[in-house]
Amino acid sequence: MGKRLKFILLGALALSLLAVLPAVALAKTTFRTSKPVLSDTPTMGKDFSVSGAITPASTTKSRATVKVKLLMEMDGKYDVMDVYTAKLAKMPAGKKGTKYARTLNIPMTGKHAVQAFQYRGGKLVSKSQITYFDVQPAALQITIDSNVNGWMAPALRDTMAPADTPLDIVFSTPADWASDDPAKNGAAHFIWGDFEKVSADGLVWHTSGLRAGRYDWMRDAMPKWGTGCLVVTQQIDIDQNSHADTHALPYLPADVDFGDVAAEGMGCNRSIAFLDRVFTQTSADPLIWHTAGLGSGRYAWKCWMEDCHYGTLVVDGPPQQVAIDSDPLDSVTVVPAGTPLDVVFSGARMMCWRTIHFTATTGDLTKTRAYPDPLTWHSGGLAPGTYEWQCWMGPQCHHGTVKVQ
Repeated sequence: MGKRLKFILLGALALSLLAVLPAVALAKTTFRTSKPVLSDTPTMGKDFSVSGAITPASTTKSRATVKVKLLMEMDGKYDVMDVYTAKLAKMPAGKKGTKYARTLNIPMTGKHAVQAFQYRGGKLVSKSQITYFDVQPAALQITIDSNVNGWMAPALRDTMAPADTPLDIVFSTPADWASDDPAKNGAAHFIWGDFEKVSADGLVWHTSGLRAGRYDWMRDAMPKWGTGCLVVTQQIDIDQNSHADTHALPYLPADVDFGDVAAEGMGCNRSIAFLDRVFTQTSADPLIWHTAGLGSGRYAWKCWMEDCHYGTLVVDGPPQQVAIDSDPLDSVTVVPAGTPLDVVFSGARMMCWRTIHFTATTGDLTKTRAYPDPLTWHSGGLAPGTYEWQCWMGPQCHHGTVKVQ
């Protein structure tokens, strides 16, 4: 009886050891989950993928599950928006582990983050570092007629777009696209500005956002086949409860936003208006007033109670007028530093002087008016240095320098 009991106890002990062995082996394994990598810059409403790798490789004996947590910044901290199961796939030849990937589509802008979690047998064994990123607003599509000649028909010259907004600019296929004339076959391009050609034929251009101003475009080879201007309007936000001055650039279109007018107190913020009749109300809530462009000056606004909501929109200036004749080649114009300026160009030699622009990518220089209005570049004040200008044909045609000292 004693020997039989001994054998039973030894058998039970052996079975217990066999049951513990897989757990011991699992405990000695080092599991790693790499930091998620983004396939592209995340854009609101567009698919992008996050991917990485786990080690050791997922097998039938040690099957892995990877969860991807999507987080969003709110009130200074990141909270979980959702949790997704990633797809697993073999790594390329020569690389260890298993690849994980998940396609995401985020319907809002703002600060976000992703983190990957690796599970084996239902237990969390590893987690990745966090990848932080900003979701960008979706690009607004702007269509421009390639057949317009803005020099001959100024009323058709301008196409409006908002400031600081990603844009996909699509030029219509020119009516003379099939012409044998190489000049007429040219697509449109922007003469200056931060634009990226998207399509090989030059009909689609992209920008991640532009500051207010005028950005001229023309058909390749000769402006007479098509010219125009992308006018980026000013977005001016005014605190309806502050009496401080708000500033704007001269001549450029502007949308003046006073914000929401939800009834508080007397609800008199609904009556906010400008005293000068050069603005048009385009929205009641939020309260937005629009202007096609203003000369330098002060434009008062207030509500009907007069001493409740009031303030002034100050259109910068009056700036110092600097007249430059673009016909003499390599002219030098000296101006004072730190002084508001309107640099006004004129010319008679050929028509290309109408595309004069400053070549510098830095500095406070904005094109505010275009031909047939006085061709004007505005500055709130330039730092000392030299600022070169030229027409679309390059420095061999119209060229000069503004020297700031």
